[in-house]
Amino acid sequence: MLAGVNAAQGRPDFSGRWLMEPSLSSDNAPATATVGPLIQSGPETRMTVALPSPGGPITETRQVGLIGGTVGAAGVSTHYGGSWEGTDLVFESGTHTGRAPKTGDWKERRERWWLDEAGHLHIVTTTGGSNEPATTVTWVFKRQ
Repeated sequence: MLAGVNAAQGRPDFSGRWLMEPSLSSDNAPATATVGPLIQSGPETRMTVALPSPGGPITETRQVGLIGGTVGAAGVSTHYGGSWEGTDLVFESGTHTGRAPKTGDWKERRERWWLDEAGHLHIVTTTGGSNEPATTVTWVFKRQ
């Protein structure tokens, strides 16, 4: 676990169980999020998250410090990454049919995570694409 490293680098600890603050969020439905600790395994750093969704929580493993992508069927390429921007943790992903992101038929998603002075977890998610306008959803959680 990287708790000591993160503290030394001034990076926040997002791990724990979180309860949504509907009055501070753009989605007013009560919801919870669960975030596992950052785990270092060789060159890889990852964490498991369970975030709200209309059909119930979605659990996935996120990699931090990794940028990657693939070229798949029918010329659709994907890109993804997780990185620190100062003390904010940012996850990005997308698909595109052109030679580069945001070309051809494309979709992108960007999540930015940070803790405010009161200890609330903010997750701001922006999605958009060549055929859909950009939308931003803000979730604010308090630690349980």
